[in-house]
Amino acid sequence: MWAGDFSRFAGEANRPQQNPIFGARRGERVPPRTLQRLPIEAVKDPFRAETVSKRLPSHHFRDACATRSAKLLGYTKPSTRTRSFGIEVWTFKIGRRSYRKGRMEKSQTKEELVRLGNERLFPSITNPHYLVLRRRAQIIRKWIKQLPDKDQNVLDIGGRYQPYRPLIQSRAKQYVALDVLSTPLVDVVGRGEQLPFSPDTFDLVIATGVFECFPEPRKAAEQIHDVLKQGGVLFLSVGAVCPRFNDDEHWRYMPAGLRSALSMFSHVEIVPEVFSLGGFCRIVNASLNIFARYGFVRRALSLIVFPIINLVGLGLEEMALTSNDQIAGNYSVLARK
Repeated sequence: MWAGDFSRFAGEANRPQQNPIFGARRGERVPPRTLQRLPIEAVKDPFRAETVSKRLPSHHFRDACATRSAKLLGYTKPSTRTRSFGIEVWTFKIGRRSYRKGRMEKSQTKEELVRLGNERLFPSITNPHYLVLRRRAQIIRKWIKQLPDKDQNVLDIGGRYQPYRPLIQSRAKQYVALDVLSTPLVDVVGRGEQLPFSPDTFDLVIATGVFECFPEPRKAAEQIHDVLKQGGVLFLSVGAVCPRFNDDEHWRYMPAGLRSALSMFSHVEIVPEVFSLGGFCRIVNASLNIFARYGFVRRALSLIVFPIINLVGLGLEEMALTSNDQIAGNYSVLARK
């Protein structure tokens, strides 16, 4: 439809249009059960936007979604009019109406999101969660080395910040970010419990810090298993003994619970991101960070107390005094289909 004569839209600007993907008219709220699964080609076009010299009819779904997704990814000058080909524009807009349920978040620029991602990939010693973030990055780097060198189709669930994208980018043929909220880095708005992709689509799925928020984590695991190709891999990171970070969180995970939720996978490897001694140090830091009500107190803690406790915890972890993980802060999981 997009590749045809754009002039047809001029005469039909006010006529309800049938959505070619979901079978609903523009502006209608589509029940999740009516959504069709999409091939990976449906979401790759934000990275290949085409400049259109002729002004398109001013429909909200085209201007607000297609233009922004292309400009923020750096493919056009701010003054040019752009669009994304094919199904993605419909999917993005209708998907947002179907999944977001009106949730909004303070707008963040692409630069701010990249900075937040880098802070997770390269945590500062002043970060109260330094121990788990540092170890998680090491584990994911190790697992990525086990993947084929190139042509990986990657899905990042909760891809609002994409901290581990730089580690996989050289091996990725396609990188698709899905989140419940729209940000400049998100390609598809949707939920992990209902992935709008065709079966056997992805070689790798990354889901760090999101399974805590799924009301039905096993259903999300089944959806991930479905969209993975045979032999595909899931990289997962979940909280175990750690504070609640937001009110959307439902769960904390133990190894037995992880194996139960991921029982449909043929192989599951669970690695503590810190053992009990490191987990204790992380809990102390996180607790102090929560109780520090005033900004100047928190700054003092980050400059003096957090680095000292992090260094103590790092030393204890490196000495490997114990392999006890009863108060492990987080677990990283590799699950293979």
